[in-house]
Amino acid sequence: VPVVYYDMSDGSGGTVSDVSSAGNNLDGTKASTQTGQPLWDTSTKVRGAYSLQFDHNDDDAVLVSDNAALDFSTDDAFSISCWIKRVGTADSGNVVGMVTKMAQSSSSDSPFEGYALWFNDSQQRRPSFLLYKNVTGLQQLRVQASSLAFADTDTDWHHILVTYNGNSNLDGVTMYIDGSSVTTSLESADTLPPGTDITTATDLCLGGFINSTSNNSRIYSFAGHMDEVAIWDKELSSAEVTAVYNNGSGVDLTN
Repeated sequence: VPVVYYDMSDGSGGTVSDVSSAGNNLDGTKASTQTGQPLWDTSTKVRGAYSLQFDHNDDDAVLVSDNAALDFSTDDAFSISCWIKRVGTADSGNVVGMVTKMAQSSSSDSPFEGYALWFNDSQQRRPSFLLYKNVTGLQQLRVQASSLAFADTDTDWHHILVTYNGNSNLDGVTMYIDGSSVTTSLESADTLPPGTDITTATDLCLGGFINSTSNNSRIYSFAGHMDEVAIWDKELSSAEVTAVYNNGSGVDLTN
């Protein structure tokens, strides 16, 4: 089962419950410059009754307190899955966060140290995956879909899942969109040595990147709906990814 699983089934209030039977109980808290956001939405979802609608102008996010179950180092295999429904132009910058555990400014970690599933363009069309540390020298593995995955006008639900096998190389990362693997490439040179410790004290963030850990402000925020977010401490097989996608219907991952 996933180490965390958010099916957005709460429907009200500020808590986003971790419903995984793994028992880590890593509930998230909604965060925004506007009260009550991101919004619970019944009009569109993958499964269940609700999804969460994120407004990038208000830096909407879900924040999950740092926990060892969410810490993965370079040698650890893990997988990240989420469903997104995008809308037009998103952030005014050049990237957008989906599921991230890194901060631009941190008192205990290097800038952006950690991992991220994100979009490498403001229109949210090129899914990317990042492992990063920059202390005495830049150590990073930056993998992106070789081609834009979505058209500007595409506002359908899509499933994005990335697996990592712990080998610090491009061939250790597999990206799936709507259940099928896609061609990936390095965004920049791979400078991440095996054994690099990228674990951080930063909270997990759904819907953006944490700007500063001093107050958990956000940057590079997501625009649109998000549903069915899960993280595993293993590299999912292609058959398991197919089962998670479930022909576009999603599946209850609780057990």
